[in-house]
Amino acid sequence: MGWDMGWDYGEQMHNGFVTVEDEKMSKSVGNFFTIRDVLKRYHPMALRWLLLGTHYRAPINYSRRGLEEASDRVYVLYQVSATSRLFSKPHSALQTLS
Repeated sequence: MGWDMGWDYGEQMHNGFVTVEDEKMSKSVGNFFTIRDVLKRYHPMALRWLLLGTHYRAPINYSRRGLEEASDRVYVLYQVSATSRLFSKPHSALQTLS
């Protein structure tokens, strides 16, 4: 589908080949997986981080290490977000001093 089908350019996503541990993904080689398989092991945001961290024309290198790193980064992002929300609220002890 393209623009003639009514799609906005921002809705399209292109990428190079998907590689697994630097080898082209192929059913015949046996290094094939589905997104459902990945989501059984990793948080969806980790997969998004991995995919969006790759240039749209570059091959996506799927590896356990890459997903582990993406998982760690998403975890840190959630931790920073939770911590910032915690410290953005006025502390009850400080309110009693006012």
